[in-house]
Parts: sequence; structure tokens; C-alpha cells
Amino acid sequence: ALFDTECGQFALRIPEGKTFLLGQLINISIAADRLRLQPHSDSAPVNKPVDTGTNQVDCTLISEEFVGAVVTLFFETNDGTELMVQVQERELDQLKVSQDTLYTLSWAADSAHLLSD
Repeated sequence: ALFDTECGQFALRIPEGKTFLLGQLINISIAADRLRLQPHSDSAPVNKPVDTGTNQVDCTLISEEFVGAVVTLFFETNDGTELMVQVQERELDQLKVSQDTLYTLSWAADSAHLLSD
């Protein structure tokens, strides 16, 4: 499905039978190996590129939450939209993220998973 948001237009695979109301907030989770994360000051992506036809959004890392071996990275767009990316703690050093840095995140529609209400 294609969604128009204040921070851009995004494609997201929606589970069969799931519907949304106009203006309803949704949360998605994207595996780090399916995410391209590029700081604006760099010309090369930090990790592997994703498939063509990706979604893309500019955002800032606002916080990290450690739960066991999993780290949830919280990003925020200029309009306040929050994106969560879950990675294994051992992968965090490879991503080289830092708070208050502007990034471009991109991902394929089938790489994002809709979190339950």
C-alpha cells in the first residue's frame, strides 16, 4: 500500500485484512540488514544498500534503548514522525550512529514490519 505522510510518500506491505483510518498513526520495525543508513555528511552508505524501489526519509537519531542483546534506535523526522530500527548490540558499532546527526534512512517496502496496535 502507498501512504502519503507529512514526511513523504511510502510503500508498506500491509497484512491481509488490515485497514487504516485517515490520519491513523502506525509503527513499523525494520531489520538493520534491510536498512540503508547514510549520514548526510558522508557520500557512502554506512551499511549494505537495499533493493531498488526503496522508501527514503531524512531523520535524526534521538535515542537508543538497550534490552538484552537488542538495541532499538529511535529516529525522528522534521515533522515529528518516529521511526524505530531494531539491531543486535554487536551490529551497533558497525552502524556508527550518533545522536543528533542527520541521516537518510531507506528500505524496501517488504522489509518493514507493521507493529501491532
